[in-house]
Amino acid sequence: MQQNNSPSWVTRIIWFIFVGWWLSAIFMVIGLVGIASIILSPIGFWFINRVPWAQTLRQRSTHYSYLEENGQMVLTQHAPQQYPWIIRLLYLPIGLVLGLFWLGVAWSISIPIISLPISIWMVDRAPSIITLERF
Repeated sequence: MQQNNSPSWVTRIIWFIFVGWWLSAIFMVIGLVGIASIILSPIGFWFINRVPWAQTLRQRSTHYSYLEENGQMVLTQHAPQQYPWIIRLLYLPIGLVLGLFWLGVAWSISIPIISLPISIWMVDRAPSIITLERF
């Protein structure tokens, strides 16, 4: 089961038209520069993970599982198993280059509102492109 607490799509479109298109570009640049600097990488990851919010006020989805324990249904929140940190660290230089290209294309195709859904899809996958994060 997946839960998303984002505002209505009308609110999100109005946000994008007036704020999201330029704010998301700022978040992308700060995030990529922060990650590339190594020292500021925690700040960079924070910005990259919040690009969907900056673009369209979209919140990260939360994943839940139902389990039966002792005859009762238990709802648990979970995150997918991630790759080992050493693999993700070694991949990071490649991911930064791919992420720069990926986010540049995502931002470019967001300008004509007709292709905004594709841009949102691409922005949501940016952490996976940059760091191999599973979500």
